[in-house]
Amino acid sequence: MKVKWCVSDIDGTIMNTKKELDDRIIEAIRQYENSGGTFILATGRTMLTAREIVERIGLSSPVISGNGSVIQYASGETLLCHKIPKEASASAAEYAIAEGFDFVAFSSEAVWYPHNSLRIEYFKKRNEERGKPKIPLVQFSKAGELPHGEIIKFFIWNMNEKLVRDFESNCNDKKNMNFVQSVRGTLDVDPAQATKGSGIKFLATRLDMDLENTAAIGDNKNDLDMLQAVGFPVAVANAEDELKEAAWKICPSNDECGVAVILEEFMKG
Repeated sequence: MKVKWCVSDIDGTIMNTKKELDDRIIEAIRQYENSGGTFILATGRTMLTAREIVERIGLSSPVISGNGSVIQYASGETLLCHKIPKEASASAAEYAIAEGFDFVAFSSEAVWYPHNSLRIEYFKKRNEERGKPKIPLVQFSKAGELPHGEIIKFFIWNMNEKLVRDFESNCNDKKNMNFVQSVRGTLDVDPAQATKGSGIKFLATRLDMDLENTAAIGDNKNDLDMLQAVGFPVAVANAEDELKEAAWKICPSNDECGVAVILEEFMKG
């Protein structure tokens, strides 16, 4: 099998538009690994919500989470951890509150949200689902109540290009944060060193990966440098145009189990 390593995004890639993980994809991942391949997840999610997916698939490989902020095993063993510097984190939170943005902040231990957050209902609803471990949710009213220095990322909804430009120009003059889109109309704010591409390169050294024989699969702008880092960049059919332009191959969409299709091709040699 030529492609011995495969790194994939989660949302919009292995997860369909209903946020479901199809059994066909799980089976294809397991068959790929049984055939000698190694499958790695690289996601904008933190491990607070990625862990249940890792465990459902049964992966033993490390996970690139928070767009490369943290690389760790599902067991909790951490290989790499970047955090947003205190001053930058405080500045971003103060600006987001002043502008009335709907956002959450992630530490390794909890999801932090302002009193006016609508999106936190997603996490509350998820916590009510039977059988899922509860994610600690902490409400705050002032930016100073956040654990600055421990924040891995901010995630902000209902953003457009102008709002992103204004946010970055007001809060990122020292370039110690990375602003990137993982879902259309949203914004991820991560530590400057954190990208999925840098995460793959870190693991390549750590795990002796041959990047020329590695595939990366994604759908959004936070996946671009990941695709650019490997020999076999793949975009799902529902991907942003930038990814399709960078891709070696375009596989079927996330609603058509595209990741399973491409894994099955890899296993055929």
